[in-house]
Amino acid sequence: MKVMIVVPTFHYKNKSFTYLSMSDFPTGLAYIASALKEAGHEVIGLNLNNETKYPSPFLRIANEIKKTIDKERPDLIGLGGLCTDYSFIKDALEVVRKCTTAPVVMGGRIVSNDKEFIFNLLKPDFCIWGEGEEAIVKLADALENDKRPDIDNVGYWTEEGAVYGKTNYNYGNLDDRPFPDYEPFGITEMLDDYSMSTRVLYKYS
Repeated sequence: MKVMIVVPTFHYKNKSFTYLSMSDFPTGLAYIASALKEAGHEVIGLNLNNETKYPSPFLRIANEIKKTIDKERPDLIGLGGLCTDYSFIKDALEVVRKCTTAPVVMGGRIVSNDKEFIFNLLKPDFCIWGEGEEAIVKLADALENDKRPDIDNVGYWTEEGAVYGKTNYNYGNLDDRPFPDYEPFGITEMLDDYSMSTRVLYKYS
């Protein structure tokens, strides 16, 4: 299964452009990517941070999400972030819905803090709360095999409404998990761009 993971835009609501440093990159998404890859799924990362060619953050996500979906044709799309990423997540979900019928899974602290509220408010196809590595892999496997996603820490919709799996915080030995995989998100290029910007800054300081 091909899974597209969209990284939240840093300071999305700011009118002025803000660079995202490596130290602020959401490491949880890199863990999600490594777990999916280890399970045999393909991961497409979309990280629009430090991309300055658009006049506004919304135009940036609207154009780049559509472009990536048209090119990659993902089977599942992942969105999420913190509560402070709400505006980005809401806008990104609306853009995705206009571009594809592929299901959307939402995770991150914005879901974990109050899964029922945010799931009913934004209405993604699925939600994941807690650590998402095992849940996202099981969800992708279930969708790939046309199985009902009755999975711990996963919510989904039926004709009767939302269904939430059992909350399970037993994640096993964390040392057994693969290291975070930043490759799908263009981290090398992002660091190069950030490095160049700081060089210009320090040149005149």
